[in-house]
Amino acid sequence: MGEGKVQTLLEETPEGQVALGRPRRTRWDNINVDFKEIGLRGVIWFDLAQDRYKWRAVGSTVMELTSSIK
Repeated sequence: MGEGKVQTLLEETPEGQVALGRPRRTRWDNINVDFKEIGLRGVIWFDLAQDRYKWRAVGSTVMELTSSIK
């Protein structure tokens, strides 16, 4: 990086706004939480989702657990 670019980066002021609070939970975060609840901590859910039948089996297990909690 040139000397001028470094100085420009240090002197500029950022534009825009920064969101306050914690980051929003994504659907991927929710999937990871669900997997932890049913005891599949070491399973990589993205690889599991490639097999439709296994993914549906896990999905129905999670739905049964959440319906029994309510």
